[in-house]
Amino acid sequence: MGMLILELATQAIKGFSSQARAVLKPGYNVLVPPAGTPPGVGVLLSSLLYNDGRGSDAMLGTGQAPARAGLTVQGRDGKAYRLVRNLGGSGALHRLEPNNTWAVVSQDPLAINNLLRDALGLPSKSQLEELFCLSAQQLPSRRPAEPKSSSSSGKPLGPASEPATKLRPNALIEAAMAASKKKFDPAQAQQDVERLRAEVQTGKALEESQFRLEGMQQRIFELEERLKQLDRLVEEVDRAKQSMRSGHSLDALGLPPDAFERAARYDDAAKKRDESIQKLREDEMAGRAEAESAHVEPIWLSRGFQIGMGAGLLALILGIVFRDTAGSYLALLDIPAFGYAGLCALRWIGDLQYRDSLSRKLSMNKDREQKLNLAFDNEFFPIKAAMRIVGVETGKEFLEFFGKRQAAEETLAAAEAKLGMARSDPQLLGALDEQDALVAQAKVLEEQIAAMGAGVMRDWRDAEAELQEIEAQLAGGAAPADKPAALGGSFEAPADKPAKDDPVPKLLGCAQELFAGASLEALGGTVRDRASQYLVALTDRRYLGVELDSAANASLVAPGRKVPAGQLDDRDLDLLYLSVKLTLVEKLAPLSQVSFVLDEPFMGWDEPKLQLVSRMLKHIGTMTQVVHASALPAHRNLADNPAQI
Repeated sequence: MGMLILELATQAIKGFSSQARAVLKPGYNVLVPPAGTPPGVGVLLSSLLYNDGRGSDAMLGTGQAPARAGLTVQGRDGKAYRLVRNLGGSGALHRLEPNNTWAVVSQDPLAINNLLRDALGLPSKSQLEELFCLSAQQLPSRRPAEPKSSSSSGKPLGPASEPATKLRPNALIEAAMAASKKKFDPAQAQQDVERLRAEVQTGKALEESQFRLEGMQQRIFELEERLKQLDRLVEEVDRAKQSMRSGHSLDALGLPPDAFERAARYDDAAKKRDESIQKLREDEMAGRAEAESAHVEPIWLSRGFQIGMGAGLLALILGIVFRDTAGSYLALLDIPAFGYAGLCALRWIGDLQYRDSLSRKLSMNKDREQKLNLAFDNEFFPIKAAMRIVGVETGKEFLEFFGKRQAAEETLAAAEAKLGMARSDPQLLGALDEQDALVAQAKVLEEQIAAMGAGVMRDWRDAEAELQEIEAQLAGGAAPADKPAALGGSFEAPADKPAKDDPVPKLLGCAQELFAGASLEALGGTVRDRASQYLVALTDRRYLGVELDSAANASLVAPGRKVPAGQLDDRDLDLLYLSVKLTLVEKLAPLSQVSFVLDEPFMGWDEPKLQLVSRMLKHIGTMTQVVHASALPAHRNLADNPAQI
């Protein structure tokens, strides 16, 4: 993990509101500046991260209030750092501690710079500004041309007494060509006319074919975008089917049609059953305790029965012994004695009956519990089995589970309906056939363009101008350009626009250190293919790629010709610069993870081009953080995180 900007706060700084605070995230961030205000995020970050301690950044303030800025970043060590500075004055670096408090790390500018470089993995200031920042002023079309030394500049070609003159670079060639034009040969001129007419005709046909090819490619792109909608619908259906396969259906679980109704009653029925069983078990425990306390001994062990029987037998025996005397009446005492013994026996029988009733009650409780469980299982056994399979415990969870499945079924049905409508759409079917036909036609046309472009070294308009000049000479007219120019004269302005500086060698040279000191030739081979892809898209396929020599000088490959970077117009030179820069940021993302900062560099570009660049930046945002300050809706609409500054 490298540098990740978490928050940027400003006060009274140019390019921002008077009080601004933006929370940034990984991905493509678009910061919208105040209306009519050119943003300056890259300049501010460079000033904060590379403070020279001399107060030169005070010029970034608006002057209306003390200029202050705060930057919160996450370093490659995973810790959060906050840098707060008064522009033109002092500042401090803080670190977020584990207890969520900010601790001061340093207030010395040099120490802060070193700590930030170590913690964030920052490159040098020049590398950050050249490789990881992009503003409109950095585009080659906005940069002033660098002066080039000439061996003949300032050296007079005439006598020493004449003043020094400034010679055009092509003066000798032009003079020789003008001198050769004086030797006019009508026969040779007629041959040149035929050759030039063929060249003009070929050039026009080539240009027309290229225009047709561009139209075909644009149409193919539009058809591909339309067909991608079909692919997205297919993916949506596949995801819905996968979600359905990962679940369980009512049919697969063998559930009855009224399963949902039973599941809705399951929780209440289970609660009622559990309460009834709990009550039966409480009664059973009380009955067991009562049965244990109502222990009945055998009748012969009963003391009352023993006394009654003993007294009755004794009285009976005494009556027999004294039967001839008055003592015989003692035998009558056996009646109450045996009566008492009978009463004891009746009580014993009653105790036995009560104990038997308690046993029957306990047995009936068990039967009732079994009947309750059996009745519950008879009604809810399929639901219980299904709940075990799907891994839920209550009827509510069961209904929620199948509610999600029902939603997935509805999603699948809707997706399949959309897919069916799309596949039956005559326009889509026509788009498929049209795309196949256009691809085949474009391939044939590309082969024709390659054949026609072989040997074409210049634009047909140059050949037409030369043709008109020769035809005028054949008609008897003298061209003013036929007069040779004096070599010693003063040539203040060249006839042709001077060659522009190639921005690629400087870009790659700045990146060499970050690529472990790779040579320009090796680095060119690393970025060539990806830069070509960016260039082909940005130029609407007017160019087919980029070629780099051993010194990283760039040439753009067009059908049938190569154009050095110095001969490109401003628009194409800017697109070449952007293609190489985006490639470098993309290649450096796994190595440094430094945020890529842009300050409204695309103002004035057409809407389709802005949308294309936004998609490219959004793609780069998947590899490293992109911070783009822009008020253009084309960027804001595609941002992962839009914010106001």
